[in-house]
Amino acid sequence: AAADTKSVATALRAAPVAHVFNSEYGLYTSLPGFQKAQMNNPMVDVDLKANTTKAENYRGSGNVYGQWDFLKHFQFKAMFSLDYASNSTRTYTPVIQVYDASVEGDIATLGNGKTGVSQAKETEMKVQSDYLLTYTNSWGDHSVTATAGFTTYYNKLENLNGARTQGVGLVIPDNPDKWYVSIGDAATATNGSTQWERSTVSVLARVLYNYKG
Repeated sequence: AAADTKSVATALRAAPVAHVFNSEYGLYTSLPGFQKAQMNNPMVDVDLKANTTKAENYRGSGNVYGQWDFLKHFQFKAMFSLDYASNSTRTYTPVIQVYDASVEGDIATLGNGKTGVSQAKETEMKVQSDYLLTYTNSWGDHSVTATAGFTTYYNKLENLNGARTQGVGLVIPDNPDKWYVSIGDAATATNGSTQWERSTVSVLARVLYNYKG
């Protein structure tokens, strides 16, 4: 599935005096000198970087619930929930040129002037269980409800990512079938990872007494 979300923030910040397109060169123009170091022409993102990310996102969640009433005044409840998500992305970085009258030849290349690809894979799991024991009783004008229980929560995340740029003279094609880091120059490879596990346990106790309620 395609996944290209474009922000309008750059368009809001771009100087209104900036020209969008140079018809003589057939290129989008760079922003004025006081802005081009911080941002690009908004149309670079909207047009030239369009359809450069492919993503597959899957998510499944569910819960089960059980209740047992026993010994007339007791009730036990158990609840279990699971949420699992798997997300993967592949992104292509094209070579982008813009018209810039302030540089030699009037054409500027953005970035490092090399095509590149990056990939990322992330999975996350959340598990929660709740256990509650409740006692209820009444006699005459009196009634009481007592509850005790505990909750466990577990959260795990794993993320792997990598990137490569083209080799000398070996341009990575703008073809989604080629957007894998194995196609780039191994000497330019970068990678990273994030992983953690978190868990908590909480307990509760409560007594409610009522007279003539």
